[in-house]
Amino acid sequence: MSHTPVWIQRYIQFLGITPQSPSADHLSQIITSHLNKIPFENISKLLLFKEAGGAERGIPEPDQYVKQIIAKNLGGTCYSIHYHLLHVLQHLGYKCRWTKLGKSHLAILVQLPEAPKEWAYIDCGSAAPFFSPVFFTTDVEQVSSYAGVECRIEAEPGQENHFRYIRTVNGERKESDWVFSLHQTYTWAEIRPSLQASYALDSTFMKRIFCQLYQLEQGRSIALDNNKLTIRTQDGNVTTQYLHDLDEVKEVMRTEFHLPHLPLEEAIAVLHELGVDVFAPAKSK
Repeated sequence: MSHTPVWIQRYIQFLGITPQSPSADHLSQIITSHLNKIPFENISKLLLFKEAGGAERGIPEPDQYVKQIIAKNLGGTCYSIHYHLLHVLQHLGYKCRWTKLGKSHLAILVQLPEAPKEWAYIDCGSAAPFFSPVFFTTDVEQVSSYAGVECRIEAEPGQENHFRYIRTVNGERKESDWVFSLHQTYTWAEIRPSLQASYALDSTFMKRIFCQLYQLEQGRSIALDNNKLTIRTQDGNVTTQYLHDLDEVKEVMRTEFHLPHLPLEEAIAVLHELGVDVFAPAKSK
């Protein structure tokens, strides 16, 4: 293995994994640790939006990305998470590439020694229970599930070599345009326009606060969506609680998420400047 950049050393150390030869088991260790230790959140995105001002908005540089994981409990959305994860995996010897799903999502395809001619799907950037690679072209029945959330990758009818990400929560299917081509490859320059579009003020993660983390040792998944706290347990129990102010949110981050340094106050202030009140009562549908 070539010289390991310091940021990758710190990333691997934070995950608590030991580098090994590429394998499905080792990759499962990496992504499971990631989903348990690095939150899927948009707080970092809102702060980048504020810092960039009128300049082009992107993702943190690798050194900064790891620093904010360790010092500020940040993680990122799909673009930031998968940009850096792909480079880590490549350094560890994995053959992998990015894939775009629809207009708004980025994931990773990996080829493993167990199936060297097959691409497997991994995803640490959708608050989904992908704890192991999905061999979607051969194991068509494979379901990634946990705590009432099920995700599958299925062939798209009428489109050869195209596949759809399907997510159900408590049996209810969540519709999206997340379809990808098995054979289409992307450079980061080709992904950048989608990244820029994700900063549009009407996009999903520019009008809310969201933070999600798996806590498998506690048998649960935990998420904050604006002021709504949701805890899903592995036995299917779901509890929700509405928080009333910043102090309550900070306390939940400290005691439930165990992310005491997450810069929520600054992100909420950015949303306030954009006319979003995270504590406003949810509008009835």
